Amino acid sequence: MGLVLLAATLIFDLALLEPSYARIDTLHEEIAQAEAQAKHPARVADRATLAEQQLNHYYSYFPPQNSAPDWLGKIFQAADTQTLQLVQGEYRVKRTETGKLVHYHIAMPVKGTYTQIRHFIAAVLASVPAVSLDHVSFERQKIEDPILTAKVTFTLYMVTS
Repeated sequence: MGLVLLAATLIFDLALLEPSYARIDTLHEEIAQAEAQAKHPARVADRATLAEQQLNHYYSYFPPQNSAPDWLGKIFQAADTQTLQLVQGEYRVKRTETGKLVHYHIAMPVKGTYTQIRHFIAAVLASVPAVSLDHVSFERQKIEDPILTAKVTFTLYMVTS
């Protein structure tokens, strides 16, 4: 009986405990490597460089600020394609306090059918990658009137040079 218990203990140790001990040793090595990396100041500089590279990569997705007339032209072209009446729009430029982004807030009252306005918005979002749709509101003079007045607000994001 003692031999059976000894054999069972040996099997239990080899089958279940040895892999756990090996995993614990691996984790201890990983902890030691992480502590060694944290103690090297050169690694902090590498992280700062990496963060700067990632930020520059992020800014590369936005068009330069001097191309704003081209992007606004695409917005007006989308309205013209849908034969929408553009009433006088409002434009505001806002720069971020930190960073390089410039926000062009564009509020455009337009007149047309619901379908024309919807297609206009879809065309702008498809053709101008750095624009967001912020707000749309519809107004109709009479319930049977097919022409709507909509106020569409976009924000065009640009990066300063």
